[in-house]
Amino acid sequence: MAASSGRKGRPWRRICAEMLAESTLCDICGHLGASQIHHDPPRSRLLELQLDPEDRQYLRRAHGGGIRCEDCGRNCNQMAGTTEGFVIVEGSRDW
Repeated sequence: MAASSGRKGRPWRRICAEMLAESTLCDICGHLGASQIHHDPPRSRLLELQLDPEDRQYLRRAHGGGIRCEDCGRNCNQMAGTTEGFVIVEGSRDW
């Protein structure tokens, strides 16, 4: 199976566009400006469990793809990687 299998077709683009049109609030860091959709749990795990990786209950908005969060500077989707239940712990103060 190709690395991008299931994430480049029209259905995937439609789901991403719909979710980002509803809100750009990043589900990982909590700041506005999310530009990607992140699978949580990871897509590979969803497929192992024979669950639909395009089911919105497993999708989270996130910063990424070269567009870092303007508030915290994180590239949330890439930081989360394939970690299940990934949560970014807030720092000791706002920078």
